[in-house]
Amino acid sequence: MVGTIRCAPSPDSRYNFYLFYFPNIKNPDFIFIKCKGKNWVFEGEILKWKKPLNLVGIKTSHKPLSIYDSAGNSYNFPRAGQAIMLKIAEDLPVVDTSFTSAVKQGFIPKVKFGIYITNSGYLVRKIR
Repeated sequence: MVGTIRCAPSPDSRYNFYLFYFPNIKNPDFIFIKCKGKNWVFEGEILKWKKPLNLVGIKTSHKPLSIYDSAGNSYNFPRAGQAIMLKIAEDLPVVDTSFTSAVKQGFIPKVKFGIYITNSGYLVRKIR
């Protein structure tokens, strides 16, 4: 799991819901986004290693790019590190591929979603 997202109804009539993104790190800080529409999207860059590295325990890497709603409001993550990932992908023979992945989810109030990284990209699931 790379993070969790919670949605809440917006008391502000200009927005439909609020989104809270908690990165899966020990820092309790979160990112707050005011959203319009009915959906949100989490998008990032994925770096997939060749099988020998996976077999020794090196996992697929990722760099979040943005979280946005169906009306175009977005939060863009800092770009630091993205150039490094692309440079690694170009220079090292141990990289299988790099690609952009996104998951889309409808607004469901008071539900907690987990964002996971897999070998084929991001995955979103409800957390009980």
